[in-house]
Amino acid sequence: MDIEMADLHEISTLGYGTFGIVRLVEHHPSGARYALKCISRTEAVARRQQTSICTEREILTDVDHPFILKLVQTFKDRRNVYFLTEFVTGGELFGAIRSLGILNGSQARFYTGSLILALQALHEKMIIYRDLKPENVLLDNYGYIKLIDFGCAARLNKGGHRSLVGTPHYMAPEVILGKEYNCSCDVWSLGVCLYEFVCGPLPFGQDLEDPKQVFQEILLAKVSFPEHFTNLTGKHLLRSLLRKNSQLRIGGVNGLQDVSWVPSLFTVEDLDQGVNMSTFESLASPGFWVATWSRHWFQVRRAHLEKTRAPYPRIPANPSHWKPERSPSPKIGRPSSEHATCGTRGTRGTTTGVSRRGILVVQGVVLLH
Repeated sequence: MDIEMADLHEISTLGYGTFGIVRLVEHHPSGARYALKCISRTEAVARRQQTSICTEREILTDVDHPFILKLVQTFKDRRNVYFLTEFVTGGELFGAIRSLGILNGSQARFYTGSLILALQALHEKMIIYRDLKPENVLLDNYGYIKLIDFGCAARLNKGGHRSLVGTPHYMAPEVILGKEYNCSCDVWSLGVCLYEFVCGPLPFGQDLEDPKQVFQEILLAKVSFPEHFTNLTGKHLLRSLLRKNSQLRIGGVNGLQDVSWVPSLFTVEDLDQGVNMSTFESLASPGFWVATWSRHWFQVRRAHLEKTRAPYPRIPANPSHWKPERSPSPKIGRPSSEHATCGTRGTRGTTTGVSRRGILVVQGVVLLH
C-alpha cells in the first residue's frame, strides 16, 4: 500500500534529533499510526551525513526481521527527507534496564538472545551495525526488541573497515586502533550490553567522560566484575565476548552470521556444545514476557526514535555528498575527518571532539597526546 504524505496527520512530537524531528502521525484512510522521522536536508549536507542517511534507508529496505525497525516508506521534498516507520510504543531498552536494575539470568538471556537474532540477520546480509547499545533498542508493548538507528551501519567489504565509528564506551579495540574490522566489533558491543544487564555498570570507562580516557581503559584494562556477580559461567561468557583480540573473541571474525552457540548463564557446556537458535525464539514469547515483565511495561510509552536528551551522540560514518543534490561521489577510504562526536555518560547532553590521532600505542602502552 502506497502512502501519500498528504494523508499523514500529525498527532504529537515524539522527539528531536540532530537533523530534525520525529513525529507521531496517523494515516487517515486506514487509521494506522506511524513514526515519521523528518531529516533536514540542509543539516544533513552541512554535517556531511548524506551517505549515512542513504545507507540507513538502503539497509532498512533490505532487512526484514521482527526485531529490526520496519521502514514503511520514504519521502522527500525541498526541505526534508522523511522516514516513515512502524510506531514502537514501549520506550527504550536503556530506560527499562535503568528502571528494573540488574537483570536475572532469564531476563538477560531474553534480551541478549533477541539482540543476537537481530545482529545475526544483519551479518547474514553482510551488514555491520557498529553502534549497538541499549539506547538504540526500542521495546514494543509486549517487550520484544526493535533495533533502530542505522546511521552507523555499513556493508562489509573485502578489506574490512577502518573508520572510527560508534559510541566510545561500546567501541571494540580494533575500531579504536584503526585496524581492519568486521562483524567482530558488533560481538564486542554485545558483550558490553550483556555486562550492563547482569553487572549494572559498564565494563570500561564507567566514570569517565573523556573519550580518550575511555579508549585507554578499553585497550589496557582487564575485565573485572562487581562482588555481587559471582556466576562463573557468566564470567566465562563475558570474558569470551570481551576479548581484545578479535580473532580470539567468541563468534570469531565472522561475528554472528554463522553462530553455532547460544549464550547461557547456566553451564559452560552450553557454550562448548552449541544450542539451536530456536531456543531464543521460545524465550521470546508473549507468555514469557507477560509473566516476567507485565507489571513494568504494559503501559504505552512514547517511542524515542531519536533521543531527546541526545545520549551518546554518534561518530559520523563515512560522509559524502548528498546524492539527490547531485554532488560529487564520495571518495573511497576513511572519512575526511576522524574526529568523533562523543556524548559523555555524566552529562549525557554534552559533546566533545576526539581524534584517533591522539592515541599512540607503543609496546602495549597507550599514550595520549
